[in-house]
Amino acid sequence: MPLWVSSAAAARQFHAREGDLNVPHKPVEDVGGVPVKLGGFLDNTRRRASKLTLERHAELDARGMCWSGGWEGGRPPQWRNDKATALTCHGNHSGRKPPSMERPRGGR
Repeated sequence: MPLWVSSAAAARQFHAREGDLNVPHKPVEDVGGVPVKLGGFLDNTRRRASKLTLERHAELDARGMCWSGGWEGGRPPQWRNDKATALTCHGNHSGRKPPSMERPRGGR
């Protein structure tokens, strides 16, 4: 299965389950028994966004893709006290409010 096809399926599956595409870098999504490195795929896709077709860009946009690369340091923006980044990534999707700015227990 081509990389885009398997990764897009993983993105759809993750979005259906979680409601967003806020995927840390390392997690792997199981798609039909095949492991897909969704976090790495999305990181690479952000870096190469200008080379995506309009259809692929729109597909990820529809699922709330955060194009600003708010995962610096391996932590999602809601785990950092960086409201500007979190609002950029979360502020305009489905009318939802951005996630809490509080760090999770045990988080850095």
